[in-house]
Amino acid sequence: MVNQSSDDSVITYLRQQKLMLLELSLLMLSIIILALEWGNYAYYQIGMAFLLGVIVLLASWHLIRQYYIEKDLSQQRQKFIAREVADAALQGQNKLLAFLHETAMDIMSRQDVVNLLETIVKKAAEITGASTGSVLLFNEERTERVRVVATGPATQMVGSRNPIDEGAAGKVWTTGKLVLINNYKKWEHRSFPAAEVAESVIYFPLKSAKEVVGVIGLWHTDAGRCFGDQDIEIIEQFAGLASIAYENAYLYREAQREISERRYTEELLQYRGFHDVMTGLYNRTYFEEEMQRLDKRREGAVGLIMLDVDGLKLINDSLGHARGDNLLKSAAQILLECFPDNDVVSRIGGDEFAVLISPADTEILDQAVERIRTKTREFNHSQSQFLISLSVGCALAESNAISMRELYKQADNNMYREKLHQRKSSRSTIVQTVMELLKARDYITEGHGDRLQKIVFEMGNLLGLSSRTISDLRLFAQFHDVGKVGIPDRILLKPGPLNPEEKIEMQQHSEIGYRIAQSAPELLPIADWILKHHEWWNGRGYPLGLSGEEIPLECRILAIADAYDAMISDRPYRKAMSHAAAVKELQAYSGRQFDPSLVGIFVNIYGDRA
Repeated sequence: MVNQSSDDSVITYLRQQKLMLLELSLLMLSIIILALEWGNYAYYQIGMAFLLGVIVLLASWHLIRQYYIEKDLSQQRQKFIAREVADAALQGQNKLLAFLHETAMDIMSRQDVVNLLETIVKKAAEITGASTGSVLLFNEERTERVRVVATGPATQMVGSRNPIDEGAAGKVWTTGKLVLINNYKKWEHRSFPAAEVAESVIYFPLKSAKEVVGVIGLWHTDAGRCFGDQDIEIIEQFAGLASIAYENAYLYREAQREISERRYTEELLQYRGFHDVMTGLYNRTYFEEEMQRLDKRREGAVGLIMLDVDGLKLINDSLGHARGDNLLKSAAQILLECFPDNDVVSRIGGDEFAVLISPADTEILDQAVERIRTKTREFNHSQSQFLISLSVGCALAESNAISMRELYKQADNNMYREKLHQRKSSRSTIVQTVMELLKARDYITEGHGDRLQKIVFEMGNLLGLSSRTISDLRLFAQFHDVGKVGIPDRILLKPGPLNPEEKIEMQQHSEIGYRIAQSAPELLPIADWILKHHEWWNGRGYPLGLSGEEIPLECRILAIADAYDAMISDRPYRKAMSHAAAVKELQAYSGRQFDPSLVGIFVNIYGDRA
């Protein structure tokens, strides 16, 4: 403004001088004309000289004026150019701000972390003109970085891993600051895979809670392309937005996860509050609530079916609780297949189930019971590992005059009536199933039971035992090792000698067999023998440490027969012995493991046999 005012003053002053010179020129021209008229040559010369001087001054004034005009035009031109540059810069800045605002709105609205990272790298590549870009996140141990998302050629590298401190991205990890490397292929610390394709790179940190959690990398892959100062300025602003958006998305994800976990926990608690954990059926609590609700009904008939899994205790004692649990799960599955969702199928006790049906009538209940029986038969026919036997009882309340408690009592009584009716057959089936399982595990060798029955029969006859005792002896010979069904295969079929811990576990089969026999009426007479059949004559046996004639005679007879047949049969840990060697072994343990008098009787019967 000062220079412009000074130039204007000079031009104004020159204009005043020009007017004055023009006036003087007119005056001198008049003098020259008068001098010519008067013939005065001296005045003429003076006037011409003065006139020439004025002309020179006017020419000088014109040149000076032209200079200032050109100077003024140059200044105006410079101002115009500067204004255009400023306008262009302002438009570029406005465009950048608009892009950053649009990008900020876009990435801030992304709540899915992966989707957010994809958006960040695409926007970063777009704003800088980079041909490809990647987001690298660190593993939990902070030893590696993993390329999780990418755009452009780097998409083929997603999943690649590098040491966390390697290359340009590693410098971002260690310094927490932006790293720019143009002419990247000549950089000595370049790392794979960027080294193969990148001409220039720029990496900047992705932060959460002021901690570097990842790195965003942009590459120019065209020869000669570089990142400039403006790119750095843009990226520095963009990096802040990206970090804020990432932290927000991460916090949102964590909040959603916490909400989901809390909701899941609440739903799980609610589910477990009304469901049996093992079978997935409704539990006793839900069943009782439904009973109370139906007690308040104004009309409509309600049916109740009570069920009991037969022989569950026997299965638990002989095969273990895991097998018993499987039995309960199978029973629950049978019931689920028999009833629609609107019927309330519940497990109300250890081996008890109940089904509430509303509305109901006699035909509906009869059809439901028949479905249960049919499905049970189909299940038992489809497998041979263990059979399911269900005792079923039902009752119908045709109006609310009969309380739900009374209905429950009627159905329960009907169920127990059936249970008593079929107890013997169901337990016999289970005992046979246990024996079949022993055979399936290849423990009971072919003919073992038959050979034992023959030996005890002959010894019993020679001792003059009653026919009933001999009959029980033969049953004992068949079922004495029934408890071994509860012993793990790793012990039962071990090819070598058992260690002390395994021996203790193996010895439990006598007690397991005793519990099984007590649960089956047809085995009850031999239950005590099953418990004591591993007692030794000298008191060194198990489980009670009995000695001599404290041991039942039947157990002393079976001990000799079982030992003899075991010695002449192949076992997982040894080959069969000869008859002579087996007899010699029995005589060697006479008075220690075996009753001496009974060993003598055995030798008299079998000693001379080949």
